[in-house]
Amino acid sequence: MCIWVYNDFDAAIKNLPEKVNERGRYTVGYARLCMMKHFLTEGDYMDKYY
Repeated sequence: MCIWVYNDFDAAIKNLPEKVNERGRYTVGYARLCMMKHFLTEGDYMDKYY
């Protein structure tokens, strides 16, 4: 897995707000969704997959 991608998503989850007033802004929920898709694509949930 690309550790730098994980680190970016982890920082986003820690710093983004739960809700925003303006449309088009990222939230913590969207960052979690992107991290989940990254894990599923990269196979990080399976040890020694790559």
